[in-house]
Amino acid sequence: GKTRAFPVSFCLHTGNDLCHTGLSRQAKCRSHRAEKPVTPRRKQERKNPLDALLHALMQPATLFLVAIAFFLGFLVRGIGINSLSPPILTEAQIDEALSKVSKSRWAEIDRAIDDRKKLLAIKLLREQTGLGLKASKEAIEARMQSRHRMRG
Repeated sequence: GKTRAFPVSFCLHTGNDLCHTGLSRQAKCRSHRAEKPVTPRRKQERKNPLDALLHALMQPATLFLVAIAFFLGFLVRGIGINSLSPPILTEAQIDEALSKVSKSRWAEIDRAIDDRKKLLAIKLLREQTGLGLKASKEAIEARMQSRHRMRG
C-alpha cells in the first residue's frame, strides 16, 4: 500500500510543518542546516469570547468613549432630576393651588378624611390641584390636624 505523508510535526526553530515519513524524530532545520528536535503540533487553545470582550473593554480608548457617553447622557437627561417629577413649588404656589379647590371637592376630601381614607383624600386633592405627592400629603395632614382641633 501507499504511505500518506501527514504534517504532524513542526520545527521548533522555524515553525514549518514537517512530514515524518522517512524522517527520524530529529529533522534537519533547512534555514540553519542544524539538527533540531521535532515535536508534535499542539492543538490551539480556544479563547473564551468573554475574555476577548473584557480585553476590548479595558482598552483606554474604549474606557474613554464610555466615560464620554455617560457624561453626555447626564447632560441630556439632567443630573438627578427626573423629567416626570413635578416641579418644586414654593409655599405661595401651593397655597394658590389649594385656594382653587372648590367647596364641593373639599367636602369630598373631608368625607374621605372622616372615613380614615387618607390615600383617597390625597388622590382627590392631587387630581384637583396637580400638586405633587409630597405637597398633597402635607396639605391633607395639615387639614386633618385642623379638623381634629376644631372637633376637640
